[in-house]
Amino acid sequence: MKILKSNHFNSVTIFITGILFILFAACNERVNDPDINNDGPKVTPVGEKNYFEIVTWNIRWFPDKGTKTINLVKDIIRDIDVDMIAVQEIASISAFNTLLDSLDGWQGVLSPDQYSSSSYQKTGIIYKSDLISLSSVHPIFTNDRYAFPRPPLSAYVELKDANGVQYDFSIIVLHLKAFSGIENEDRRRQAIVKLDAFISTEIANGADVDFIVIGDWNDRVSDSEETNVFLPLLDKPQQYAFLTQDLSTFIDHIMITGDSFYEFGEGDMEPLDIRKQIATYSSDVSDHLPVMARFKGFTISPSK
Repeated sequence: MKILKSNHFNSVTIFITGILFILFAACNERVNDPDINNDGPKVTPVGEKNYFEIVTWNIRWFPDKGTKTINLVKDIIRDIDVDMIAVQEIASISAFNTLLDSLDGWQGVLSPDQYSSSSYQKTGIIYKSDLISLSSVHPIFTNDRYAFPRPPLSAYVELKDANGVQYDFSIIVLHLKAFSGIENEDRRRQAIVKLDAFISTEIANGADVDFIVIGDWNDRVSDSEETNVFLPLLDKPQQYAFLTQDLSTFIDHIMITGDSFYEFGEGDMEPLDIRKQIATYSSDVSDHLPVMARFKGFTISPSK
């Protein structure tokens, strides 16, 4: 039997076909892929091609909210696009490795110390591996738990491009004793005295004269002389400079030795107030903001 196709039938067929095409196309859009950011960066990029940016970031008991925190930290690192991040309060090695696996072009190291077999707040370094190499990674002051309840992590860093090494330095990542009170302040003060002696001895023994000491110092550089634990360093302006000295309410700091004054050049420093762009930052990521220093005394390859 021959079936006659009416105009009404053709219209219905075309309509149904169109609906199916739309549904099929929609099902093939990767709208839920966590690696696709359909709205662009969540956080404003701050990295610049010809400069070296280093950040200190206490990521509260990482990952405080599990996978949610890992994904937010991943997005933030990708978006801000800096070169090196010194991290504190890493409370899960496996979560740290998961984070690194999600960041193409990045590598990282963690301190070996821990409070017990299942509890720790590790310091670490995350860095762009095409631009930066690390060597001699090791903890220091491992037998001085009074001054350093979390032994600082030390490493030798080379920042290089196609023309060779542009800046090399020793980095020390800190997480000093927390909380107020006479004893806690004394522990931080002793740590700072010992850091001064350690750096001076290292340089006298032939170590690289460039140091960056970075992390959560748990105290304010702006305190009055009567209570300021930083005086052993502040009293030597030819040897040390706190790039974060103007951040009167912050306890996260970046300090450099005198020979890095040239590399810092006409550099700048700023806290990255991500709370303005990620509404859940304080609850899902950290109670600390990342603090960045940008070095402008030299240029590196614009191909990074």
